[in-house]
Amino acid sequence: MKTSAVEILEKAKRASFKNYDLLFVSSLCNVAELKALIGSDCPPIVLYAHENQHTYPKNKYQKSDFHIEWIDFMNTVSADFVLYNSNSHRTAYHQAVKLFLQSSPEINISSDDWLNRAEQKSSVIYPGTDTADYPLHSISDTAKPTIIWNHRWQYDKQPLLFLKTLIRCIRAGYDFELILLGESPASPSAKYEEY
Repeated sequence: MKTSAVEILEKAKRASFKNYDLLFVSSLCNVAELKALIGSDCPPIVLYAHENQHTYPKNKYQKSDFHIEWIDFMNTVSADFVLYNSNSHRTAYHQAVKLFLQSSPEINISSDDWLNRAEQKSSVIYPGTDTADYPLHSISDTAKPTIIWNHRWQYDKQPLLFLKTLIRCIRAGYDFELILLGESPASPSAKYEEY
């Protein structure tokens, strides 16, 4: 997030952004910096907020990072439009940001005005699934279900809970297929070996 705007410009090879109708970025992009670096040629920016720094789970050793949380909030203010991946995410984010703005002694602004500014240009677009090639109508009650893990193997995705749940399902006699799609850590943790 801290270097994202510069990285985008580097990858674009300083292209003329006049030729772009829109930039679609994730919540890991520093939108205000990107707009400033592109300048007057900057097309409208749509921010897709698939996660955020205010409600993102922290492990027991992590502390909140004011600067990162501030960038996260400024992203929703600076973007021309903000899309959230669910209404619950959007609601939780706006509630968490309100607390962040009210509880931080470093912030002395009219938080309601800024929150309204961010909320008014936001909406929800759920991740879609194209099922046209899948004969959903022909699946029987006796078909073996498939469980898909499409997450990173990091604490915030709770992989140990997932593994323990799979073991409980196996011990209970459930028959299923398993597809693991998530990114694997370079050096797997010893805590997964027992599973």
